[in-house]
Amino acid sequence: MAKIRCFIAIPVPERIRERCLEIQTSLQDSSSVCRWVDPKNFHLTLNFLGEIDELQLVSACQIVKKLTKNHPPFQISLTGVGCFPNLRRPKVLWIGVNLGADICIQLQSELSNHLAEEMGYRPEDRKFHPHLTMARIGTQSENLSWPGILKPYESQEFGEWNVDEIVVMESDFSRSSPDYHVLSRGVLAAKN
Repeated sequence: MAKIRCFIAIPVPERIRERCLEIQTSLQDSSSVCRWVDPKNFHLTLNFLGEIDELQLVSACQIVKKLTKNHPPFQISLTGVGCFPNLRRPKVLWIGVNLGADICIQLQSELSNHLAEEMGYRPEDRKFHPHLTMARIGTQSENLSWPGILKPYESQEFGEWNVDEIVVMESDFSRSSPDYHVLSRGVLAAKN
């Protein structure tokens, strides 16, 4: 049975991706040690599933649809730029979630619990921080002054939108850069 590399995410609307691209473009001038995410692939990952087979995919899609029925749509905003694990040894350059972060954390936790109970997934040990990944940072970056580079963007606002769905996405690595495709949608349908 063929395996598919998948994750569960919140899609980002075009107008927000365009704002993120503006910052990404200005940061590209500062650093050539980054592998930049294609803006069409910007999203907020809730759960990474890894390589799964078709039966697991069906289960994951059912879990997302069941969970989203019990949650109403919510507002979310992106604010600030930072690095994981920290500015001294950065590996991931991200844009943070401000408004709606608590709901993202709750959704991620509930999804993790359902995935563990129904599919045997082991929840991640590290604390979940909702974010949009802009770039992966290479090892040569230690000579750069990341605090100085990111200072102008630490409270930059990228916009707000209404989240009305959660998606199951496939990562396609058959080309030179990854491409993401929506496989299933769960509509946030509960009334407030």
